[in-house]
Amino acid sequence: MEVLAWEKEIKKYISENHLQDLYTDENEEAINQVAIASAAKGTIPQFQDAGIRTLYAEQLVLEAQNWMQIRQNNRLIKQNDEIIKLLKENK
Repeated sequence: MEVLAWEKEIKKYISENHLQDLYTDENEEAINQVAIASAAKGTIPQFQDAGIRTLYAEQLVLEAQNWMQIRQNNRLIKQNDEIIKLLKENK
């Protein structure tokens, strides 16, 4: 795929997984790599082996769970930052 196609896949991946808030300079490279790898693994269901299809399905579930946990942790970090700010203001 050309660069523009990968950029399209990355934007699609970010949108589908609700990662807009996490897509920062700090996380950009990691998310790009995961998005590209995720797009590339789309060929896996074509294999006829049931074991490979099962592993593929499990991988999709784990990926979704990981992003959910990352988003939850990100919310907790923001909440903790806000609590710290309020505590400092009330000193």
